[in-house]
Amino acid sequence: YSFSPASGTPTFTSALKVSSELTAPPGTYVLTITGTGGGKTRSATVSLAIEKGKMESSLSITVSPSKLKADEPVFAGGALAPTLTTKVELVYTRPDGFEMTKHVSTSSSGAFLDTFKPEMPGPWSIRARWPGDANHYGSESQPASFFVEAPPEGPPLLLIVIVAIILATVIIVVALLLKRRSRHREEAVSYTHLTLPTNREV
Repeated sequence: YSFSPASGTPTFTSALKVSSELTAPPGTYVLTITGTGGGKTRSATVSLAIEKGKMESSLSITVSPSKLKADEPVFAGGALAPTLTTKVELVYTRPDGFEMTKHVSTSSSGAFLDTFKPEMPGPWSIRARWPGDANHYGSESQPASFFVEAPPEGPPLLLIVIVAIILATVIIVVALLLKRRSRHREEAVSYTHLTLPTNREV
């Protein structure tokens, strides 16, 4: 223990700092504080509570595949040590720096798995983190990276519109020509069956 300041002229305030050993059993301890000076002695008691020490934790994470196309699934898996059934937070970082978080549950072995479909092309990363609990300190994994390929570029919208107009025009023209040819065939058939009067009948 130590006092700061260790002495002074009354009245004054002194701060008591107490450190316990790592092997100290958890519990509540009564401390007696005694001050002497000028032939006088004064005492006071305070309670000191020692809690159970926390243990360290660790997280690991991997991704598969390391390269994929947009809207294809990527699988992120990892484990928490010690093995606890709890929830961990997954942080996906897009190529533009924006972060998206998801919460997943760990199994009794501490393992977890997540499926995610990234939509933005470019380099992504993911890391796992856990805030800890009453008996364990929190932890965060090293980031794992994967790359999302851009989809193949399609024809420009203007070109698609022009091609659609041309195709529609061709279909209309072909339909009109077929209709006109059909009408000519009907007229030819009617002329073939036309009976002209003979001279005798006239």
